[in-house]
Amino acid sequence: MSFIDTLYSIILTNPWILDLLKILIVIIAAIVVDRYIARRTKIIAKKLDIPVGIVSGLITFFRFLLLAAVLLVIATSRFIPPDYFIGASALIGTAVGFGLSRFLSDYISGLYILLSGAFRIGDYIRIDGEEGIVIEMTTSHTKIRRNDGSILAIANSTIAGKSVVNYRVDKNGETYYVYTVRVSFDLGKYGENIEKIIRDFVEKYKKNGIDVSFSMVSLTRLEAVFDITIKVRNPEVIPKLRSEILLRLLSSST
Repeated sequence: MSFIDTLYSIILTNPWILDLLKILIVIIAAIVVDRYIARRTKIIAKKLDIPVGIVSGLITFFRFLLLAAVLLVIATSRFIPPDYFIGASALIGTAVGFGLSRFLSDYISGLYILLSGAFRIGDYIRIDGEEGIVIEMTTSHTKIRRNDGSILAIANSTIAGKSVVNYRVDKNGETYYVYTVRVSFDLGKYGENIEKIIRDFVEKYKKNGIDVSFSMVSLTRLEAVFDITIKVRNPEVIPKLRSEILLRLLSSST
């Protein structure tokens, strides 16, 4: 009897061996396909200048499909009793379906954010009261570095329903950031000195080469409200300037 005949005989008498081989082949094939898809997708994305976040999302989507295929093969093997097949299939389908629905929700939201140009890495933005510089963008989440140095990660699916302010301005081939600090003065305390305080303050900054302007927002019997607007090319300086403006105005008005 030849080796092949002997091997065939062993497999016939031990069907679980065939199932084991099937599972191993599927796992190896899934790994090979995963590596190939990841490599080819990155190459194509680089040629087409597609954002890295989109590429990562596509690779994750294909990995979900590969995982579902591997789990399906394992579920149909002899290692799982037939009585459990239906339950296992339902459980796998529910888990994969839930994972895909969450992934697709974040992916579509992230894809919209990445392609719409609402903001990009390096921008100074505000999302529902949270301010900071965008340091990372993927199809699943966005990270911003807040003014105190802490990192805030926000799911893209939640950003779509929030108020987003981007302080970046692209005009006449130039990119700069316009940020406004709102201040109020007690008329009973400062009266006619308010305008002089504001003008002197603005002039000091202009002498230092910083583009600063002001405008009155509202005037009541009790207070005058002004917007102090700064224009900078580097968003990293915004938190520092904001703090300086408030402190200097406070010291000037005392």
